[in-house]
Amino acid sequence: DSRGGGGPAPSQRVIMKAEPITIPLQEDFHVGDTDGDGQIAYFEWRNWKPTELAEFLRLDANRDGFVTPREIKFAPEASGSAAVPPTTAASTTPAVSAPAASTPPQATTTPTTTVPAVAINPDAIDRSSVQAKRAIYFFTQLDKNKNGTVEPDEWAISKTLKPQFEKGGVDLSKPLSEDEFIAHFVRVSSG
Repeated sequence: DSRGGGGPAPSQRVIMKAEPITIPLQEDFHVGDTDGDGQIAYFEWRNWKPTELAEFLRLDANRDGFVTPREIKFAPEASGSAAVPPTTAASTTPAVSAPAASTPPQATTTPTTTVPAVAINPDAIDRSSVQAKRAIYFFTQLDKNKNGTVEPDEWAISKTLKPQFEKGGVDLSKPLSEDEFIAHFVRVSSG
């Protein structure tokens, strides 16, 4: 060997098969994985086990709206702790309110804070990113009339995204195109 390294030439190296880096989806969960991506999204779980949403919330350790094989494998045993649902525009889970206070209700006005409008560049968004794909999903849920924009009245079904967009300075009084929605979604969810 003239190279002086003493090892085999690159074409002669033996490659050993390594153990998989990822964990495959457990057999019991295959039915819930309707898109076959190896994880269960919140919308898939709602269709698969609509009466067991608390279980999804217990398993979704990082609160990203997906239950992965790793989260299932390393999930803590069920506890009585309350969980926060993942961000979703089309959640059908009813809100639970606290019991009414014994004092009579008083008229209150919530001060409105004006947030300056934020300029975005929809062309700069990578539509194949995980965040953009989530945005596209939420956009299709909000665009009820399927006209390619989210109209001001269509925001009424959103309990979590609408406040995030408002806090991020998005003007929801005007229709948002899909590209604008995705750009704002990526910006407000990463901020």
